[in-house]
Order: sequence, then C-alpha cells, then structure tokens
Amino acid sequence: MFEEQKTSSSSVTDSRDRELAAIRVTLEEILQQVKYHNRMNVQSDFSYTKLIASISQILVVVFLFWIVIGLADLGNLSAPVGTMLKIFAALFLQLLALTFFILDHHNFRL
Repeated sequence: MFEEQKTSSSSVTDSRDRELAAIRVTLEEILQQVKYHNRMNVQSDFSYTKLIASISQILVVVFLFWIVIGLADLGNLSAPVGTMLKIFAALFLQLLALTFFILDHHNFRL
C-alpha cells in the first residue's frame, strides 16, 4: 500500500512537472510576442525624411491648386506650357514625397 502511494505521488509530481513545463513554454511564447509587438509599436519622435516628405506633399497641393487657377485663365496662350511645367513639378514633388515616406518606413523597420 505504501508503494502504491509512492507510485501515485510520483505520477502526480510528474504530471505537475509536465504542466509547469507546458505553462513555462506558453509564458515564454507570450513574452516573445509582447516583445515583438512592443518593438513594432515604437514610434520615433522626429525624422528628417518624414519632414521633407511632408513639406513636399504640401508643395504638391499648392502646385495642384496653382494649376487649377492657371487653367481658369484660358485667355493666356502660354497657359498650356506653364500648366505642363506645373504638372511636372507636382509629379516630381509627389515622387519625392513618396520616396521619403518609403525611406522613413524602411528605416523604422530596421
């Protein structure tokens, strides 16, 4: 009878050890996930690339507004040439803004 108690207590201890090991593995996985999400949610305070991209984006809006106003003045014969130059400038600034936003996002992930 004493042997049965010893065997049953050792099997209880073994099952408890297995449960604790499973809990420890689960807690370590949770800790890794929390660290990963914490690393991904870190925000930088200031970035020159984001500043340049934002200024470029504002200039694009200004150029587009200028284009709309320029198209309203159809009496001027040089309007199509000037309008095309404004459109190309807006496209260039838009590409510049996108490039810097992507660059900032890429630097953030590293």
